[in-house]
Amino acid sequence: MNNTTFVTSLFDSTDNPIQLARLGSYLESAEKLFSLDANFVMYLSPRLYPLFYRVAKKPVYFIPMDSWDLPTFNQIEQIIQSRRARNYYPHPRNTPQHQAICCAKPWMVANASKVNPYDSTHFAWVDLGIDKTCRGATQSKIDGVKSWDGDRIRTGVLRIYPKTDLFNYNWFYQWGRPCLIGTAWVGPRDVVQKYSSVFMDTYADTCSRGYGHNDEQTMWEVHESHPEFYDLFPSDYGTVLSGLDHVSDADNVVDAVISARDAGRFDILAKLKQECLNDKSRLDPQYVEIIRSI
Repeated sequence: MNNTTFVTSLFDSTDNPIQLARLGSYLESAEKLFSLDANFVMYLSPRLYPLFYRVAKKPVYFIPMDSWDLPTFNQIEQIIQSRRARNYYPHPRNTPQHQAICCAKPWMVANASKVNPYDSTHFAWVDLGIDKTCRGATQSKIDGVKSWDGDRIRTGVLRIYPKTDLFNYNWFYQWGRPCLIGTAWVGPRDVVQKYSSVFMDTYADTCSRGYGHNDEQTMWEVHESHPEFYDLFPSDYGTVLSGLDHVSDADNVVDAVISARDAGRFDILAKLKQECLNDKSRLDPQYVEIIRSI
């Protein structure tokens, strides 16, 4: 099992009152997450530091900083203008600051890997609310992430899209399309640093074009230009921590595989089918047969 550092965050967001209202829920999630046998780094707003320090029953490497010091906030005005032009998804949570914070995940992981307080070989991102998103952040699921020893970014995928010669920004950013999952992912130390650099350049370029929505869609943009960064498995949000060792919604897993076939991405299709049919997969037999027939 690898020495893996898990990175998470929570920032004040002045344009997102929902996040502040859920502070008690986030503290509860942090207490559960930090109780697991794993190393954690947490970025957070300075005023939140005393609160989260108290719920950590073991050493956690806290990095207090203002969200406006995240490099993704260099594009905040472009994001605001983009939102005025395109109301991607009218949900109170989906604000310009929320986008900038979400898209800083690779930078936070890469920065933590440079500090490397636990002398780790692998680094994983986990959303702070992952205990609820993934239907329980259990020790066995965390151990599944720690056991990843590949040389790429291991992440789940919800939907595969057709390959185009020129990336169709106007179509892709009509709304928050499901694609790769940014809730949790893991990779080797050197890879997450290279990945962060490419992700941040892609994010800045997309913002300069007047587009952008969240980290997950930017992850797909990076996939289309640099597929060598990713090791994908078909997933849903309940499965993303553990791969297919713990399947929460098999229909979503099947839909991801079908989307690769329908998009004509047969190289990805073969990989996703392999993930479903290997010895570690816990898909029920009826779903295994569906996957075989795709």
